[in-house]
Amino acid sequence: MKRSQTYVTAIGSVTVGLLLVAGLDVAQAQNCQRDEDRQITVSGLSDGDDFGGAVVTDGTCVIIGAPSDSAGGRAYVFEQSSSGAWSLVDTLAASDASAGDFFGFAVGVDGDVAIVGAYGDGEAAEDFTGAAYVFRRSGSSWTQETKLVAADTSAGASFGRSVAIYGEVVVVGAPGERAAYVYRYNGSAWIAERKLGADDDEALNLFGRAVAMHDDVIVVGALGVAAAYVYRYNGTSWEAEAKLEVPSGDTVARYGVAVATSGELIVVGADGETAETGASGSAYVYRFANNTWTREARLFALDATGKPWNQFGTSVGVSNEIVVVGADLDDGVSERVGAAYVFRYSGASWIESVKLRASDRAAGNRLGGAVGVYDETVILGSIGAGTGGQAYVYVDFPDCNGNGTIDSCDIDLGISLDCNTNGVPDECDIAFGQSADLNANAIPDECENGVAPEPQCGLLACGAGSLGMLPATFLGLAALRIRRRR
Repeated sequence: MKRSQTYVTAIGSVTVGLLLVAGLDVAQAQNCQRDEDRQITVSGLSDGDDFGGAVVTDGTCVIIGAPSDSAGGRAYVFEQSSSGAWSLVDTLAASDASAGDFFGFAVGVDGDVAIVGAYGDGEAAEDFTGAAYVFRRSGSSWTQETKLVAADTSAGASFGRSVAIYGEVVVVGAPGERAAYVYRYNGSAWIAERKLGADDDEALNLFGRAVAMHDDVIVVGALGVAAAYVYRYNGTSWEAEAKLEVPSGDTVARYGVAVATSGELIVVGADGETAETGASGSAYVYRFANNTWTREARLFALDATGKPWNQFGTSVGVSNEIVVVGADLDDGVSERVGAAYVFRYSGASWIESVKLRASDRAAGNRLGGAVGVYDETVILGSIGAGTGGQAYVYVDFPDCNGNGTIDSCDIDLGISLDCNTNGVPDECDIAFGQSADLNANAIPDECENGVAPEPQCGLLACGAGSLGMLPATFLGLAALRIRRRR
């Protein structure tokens, strides 16, 4: 598997963090699309099991929910082999499973601890009181550690409709109760720590429809009132920090249907119709700075204008400076093929980098209904693919010239050349010293000569003699830093 490379360099006398290709408007979509690197499937599924209805990855494993199977739902754990293939290592199920529990509707994982929501669990079939189950890994096996239920919930609470975990803290959404519950592991048991609710509580606000957590920040979506609430742990308690709302003037439906957070970023999905574009959906990016959450961008699918039924924003994920937004009805409500879009922060703005598709895309697949992202690995659920559903894996999104389009699309679309067919645009090979260009004609020397070249240029001018290959500093590189990622 190729490893992506992120470069920061100074070229000539102008220091840049991102190389810009002259004449290219990086704010415009370049029709960059990409199929998956891998597919994840399991045997024994039946149509309607909804495998892929929930997905999550923490970089060490992938957990995929199948909440609608006849046994009450399952969640499947996969780990990656050295060949890059994802292999099933365990299957999670509730110890008290029964039909209609919807175990696996929501999943979360961090290291050796996983949490699985079962919002249909209750005294009667599908009474939707709800529960969440915590599993702990030992070696390659996962064992149920506890079943979480809220003491003050009743039928219709839908406890477990959403879940999130970070370290030894979990949060469980219960939109029917208009609440989210926080539990902390004390070394021997999971203890209820706080019940979160909106200070401006309203009936049918659906607070808890979506939850996300990273470090000491919890985000709770309240779809019914178009808001997302932010809480921060101050060392002793969880305190309300911000209420994120649709900015004045924006026409948005279903804001808060999905939330994600990582580091100093929060993403809120709004997958309803958006009047400004005639399309369906948008996603909002917020950044924490100077003790304030500030809206940084509103993201659209740039190929979705005039498409009122793609549900862009139905799922969202964020890791580092990459945001992934699912659109599970892409290609229209009658087709429901689905897709997801990757956005990358350029240092000044968010740019649509690539549209993710399935190589076997077909009507009814609903790719992107669930999104999991860690570093530069993206997992997309597709409940309608195959028999009972599938998941699709996309790895690495290198953008060495910083123009907002991934390298493979630069090459495929003719924006950049790749004369040596190494998958890296020629300008990056040259700029970062991987190829020489001693006559400064922007063509790697090995391509001009057909083989690794004899030096063609001397110290002063081309053709003046051969003094050997010049060091990188003589080629205009004032600094070079390479950071490799998996």
